[in-house]
Amino acid sequence: MEAPQLETILGGAEIPVTYTDGRTEHIRIRKIPLRDMPRLAQVFAQDMAEEAAFYAQRDPAWIGTLTDESFAAVFEEGRRLNFTLFRTWFQGKTQELELMGKQPQLTKLIQGAVAEVMGKSPQPR
Repeated sequence: MEAPQLETILGGAEIPVTYTDGRTEHIRIRKIPLRDMPRLAQVFAQDMAEEAAFYAQRDPAWIGTLTDESFAAVFEEGRRLNFTLFRTWFQGKTQELELMGKQPQLTKLIQGAVAEVMGKSPQPR
């Protein structure tokens, strides 16, 4: 079985992290279920530490106990596991909002955040 299929079945992946005091541990980075995408959208728009903690199902203060390299690994693995589904979910929500003509400012805010992550400028409307 290929790794992406196994990650889907297991609901995530394990990665090693190192704490600032030198301890090491393997932690689980979860594949966020569709039902939790609205919460991911909230933390996505706030800050990287909160987003990384959400992927690891830990308190945001926990992130401060990791080395910089481990923080980056948690963040990058969380994005790798979740960004494709998040983008698909977000695009669907954006289409719903546009069709309903509601919350255009929120739509622009979230589109800008998604564009930033994708490394693209938002398209003018």
